[in-house]
Amino acid sequence: MRVHIAWHTRDLQAASRFYETLLGLRPARTLPGDVQFLADRPSLNLALEEGDGDTGGGQHYGIEVESTDIVTEAAKRLAAAGYPVVEERDTVCCHSRQTKVWTRDPDGRRWEVFFVAERYGTAEPATGTALGEDAACCTGCCDAPGRTDAAR
Repeated sequence: MRVHIAWHTRDLQAASRFYETLLGLRPARTLPGDVQFLADRPSLNLALEEGDGDTGGGQHYGIEVESTDIVTEAAKRLAAAGYPVVEERDTVCCHSRQTKVWTRDPDGRRWEVFFVAERYGTAEPATGTALGEDAACCTGCCDAPGRTDAAR
């Protein structure tokens, strides 16, 4: 099973370079006006097509990985290629303790590569408060002012 995502992009070459860097792999095929990435980890079929670059309705996109080392490798790859990165280490967000790196693709889509060290089911360890929909850690924690500004 593989998730398929197809997006239009204003600059196919720039988008292709970004996703090659983000995913750490070369495109599976490149055709006029179309680039496709087939990744096993994460299991993804990403198709980029020349178009208006409409970023659609996604708040942000993410790749959950198995270790903080993989997050660090992604941050280094992205920074070395000149993409903006914001790293967060051992932070609480979305009912979890995470290490992550944020960036943006050439069309402005926000991406995070993240490792979850601990998932919380009922209480925030630092405060002991219940983690319901109104909990402060999840009221736009991924969009909080200053949290990902450098990758905006």
